[in-house]
Amino acid sequence: MSNSSVPLSASNTMPDQAQKTRPVTPSPSGGGGDGPSAPKVDKPNVEELLKRMKKVDPAAARIT
Repeated sequence: MSNSSVPLSASNTMPDQAQKTRPVTPSPSGGGGDGPSAPKVDKPNVEELLKRMKKVDPAAARIT
């Protein structure tokens, strides 16, 4: 057998890193696919929330 027919460097070549495809990063909106989305929930009433907080911790319910 003769090694002159196939150069050693050509027989075991690895692809260059520049040729690799990079994974696509998700969009900043956090969705766009078929997955579940954030639930549509109303904001809580601040006054009601402060009244409930006063029962638990009066100091934490103060508005600065």
